[in-house]
Amino acid sequence: MFALIHPLTLSTATVGRQLHVSGNVWLAPVAGSTNLPLRRLAFEQGADLTCTELVSARSIAMTGSIEASRRYLRNDGTTPTAIQLFGSEPDEFLRALEIILTQDEFRATRIFDINMGCPVPKVVKTGAGAALMLDPERAATIVRRTADFLTPLGCAVTAKVRRGFHAGDNTVAEFTRRLAQSGISAITVHGRTRAQMYSGTADIGCIAEAVSAVRSENPAVPVIGNGDIRNAASAARMFLATGCDGIMIGRAALGNPWIFTHVKAALAEIKRTVTDIDCTKISSQGRNADFANEHAEILAVATAYDRENPITPCPAVVSETIIKLYRDMVQLDGNFRATREFRHVLLPFFRNTRSAARLRNRAARLSSEAELAEILEEYERTNSNDNEPSER
Repeated sequence: MFALIHPLTLSTATVGRQLHVSGNVWLAPVAGSTNLPLRRLAFEQGADLTCTELVSARSIAMTGSIEASRRYLRNDGTTPTAIQLFGSEPDEFLRALEIILTQDEFRATRIFDINMGCPVPKVVKTGAGAALMLDPERAATIVRRTADFLTPLGCAVTAKVRRGFHAGDNTVAEFTRRLAQSGISAITVHGRTRAQMYSGTADIGCIAEAVSAVRSENPAVPVIGNGDIRNAASAARMFLATGCDGIMIGRAALGNPWIFTHVKAALAEIKRTVTDIDCTKISSQGRNADFANEHAEILAVATAYDRENPITPCPAVVSETIIKLYRDMVQLDGNFRATREFRHVLLPFFRNTRSAARLRNRAARLSSEAELAEILEEYERTNSNDNEPSER
């Protein structure tokens, strides 16, 4: 029986070396958010692989130390985590990797991701992030040289890319083909251009084109779809319309880590109830008018699951989760720094809630755990009738 959720194998440039990931629903790296406590929470809620925030390869290479980046890189050894680096010079990647892998706490890291999609100006102006999509030869060289360095160590090189750079660009198919020729082990495609930043709608069609291009070059390289996955229906659509091997969820998981369990449960329900999934139709048909008809039964199951099973649990469970997350951050970074940074982490938890504006305003000025408890008391009081406790 065909399943939309399944383990993934990452092949490497070294014959016979493979890495196995337990599943294909991953947490995306999000700058300023995917710290260790949040990654741990996402894993507890069903994310099969997590990823650090982007870290500068140049900074590590030039200083000869990871101290300035350690708090972004750290892992507890229990959460499957990739380390994401950004940069534009192959030598700086190699030097940074050498330094990282000399640290005992990172020697078990097996997946290193190269950021080729960050749209932020301060990254792009250095030739890194999404700027690499303007220079496919440089991008391929970075992949090839890092793969040559890492695969003998049993590690894999992955990359996260976008639809293109300029508004209207759609260069991702040829770009990912080049990466597939260069020793990449997996590629995540976000369906927006750099010009879009995080606005507008992600283009599923370009992800389907990348899947086709990569498979024609190297079928062993998984392609992960990313962009606008907010529930089970959008996750199912990503799989069905693109033929991607897995999905990566980013902003929708901020303030809602339960999305991973929800999506996986819904896709398992599809496997249980839909008996005739036609694998030949799971391809680049997301743009076709017949797409909805061809996959109507699957999409109906996913939509019904969303309707009948709220992603977010009852307010009391949300509050308990928030308090634990806050305390984990305080334990790692101390009260002052953790409290200041937790303001940003807390805001998304109040999306689409009653009194959202007031709660978010209070969250933006958070100064202590006692104040957090008061905010959560108001949150529970104003939202207590929205969801009954779920047994999911």
